[in-house]
Amino acid sequence: MSDGGGSKAQEYRRLITQLQDVVAAKVCFNEAGALETIHVLAGAERSPKQVLRDIESALMARFGVEVDRQQITLAQVGNEVDDLLERSRLSLEEISCTVQGSQARCRVRLRYGGQTCEGTVHGAASTEGWLRLVAEATLRALESYFEAHWLFSIEEVVTVPLGCREAVVVSIVYLGHQGEEYFVGSSLLRHDEKEAAARATLDAINRRFSLLLKE
Repeated sequence: MSDGGGSKAQEYRRLITQLQDVVAAKVCFNEAGALETIHVLAGAERSPKQVLRDIESALMARFGVEVDRQQITLAQVGNEVDDLLERSRLSLEEISCTVQGSQARCRVRLRYGGQTCEGTVHGAASTEGWLRLVAEATLRALESYFEAHWLFSIEEVVTVPLGCREAVVVSIVYLGHQGEEYFVGSSLLRHDEKEAAARATLDAINRRFSLLLKE
C-alpha cells in the first residue's frame, strides 16, 4: 500500500482533522493517485456513524469526492484516554508585548502540569505582524520546554469573519517522524487579538499534544 498522493493526502488529512471529535487521521493513496483508505482516530463523544457522515460530507463539499464508507477505518478512544488528553493540555499563562522604536518584542508563558515555559521573539512593530509574533512566541515556549525536540513553524495567521464576530485562525507545520503535518487552531476574537492568536496556536497544538508526547 502506498501513501502517495503527496499534497492531496495532506489536504484531505488537514480537512478531516478539523472535524468535531477527530483526534488524528491518515490518508493513503495508491500508486495511480486514487484514494485508497482513510484511517481516523476519534473521541467517544459522538457515534461512529456521525463521524463517518461528517467525513463523507466534508470531502464531498470541499473536493467533490464521493468516498465509499468501506474505505474509512475508524477507531475511537474512551474516557480514560480523554482524561489523559485533558491532563496533557497546555494552558496560556501570560502574554507580554512591548515596542521599542520600530522593534517589537513578544513573550508568551505557558503552563503544562505544574511547570511553566516561556518563549520570546523579536520582529517589526507592524499592525499585521503582531499576530504572527505572538503565535511564534507561543511555539518557542513549547519548544523551550521540550528542548526543541519538536520542530514547528507558523504557516499562516489570519483573522476571519465568523457571523457577526471575528476569529483568529492559525495554521502550523510540524516536522515529525511521519514527515510534515499540518495543525489548524482557532479562537474567537473577543477583546485582545494577541490573546486570541496565542489561544488559536494552543488550540492547534492541543489537538495533537498527547500523541506528540508519545513520540
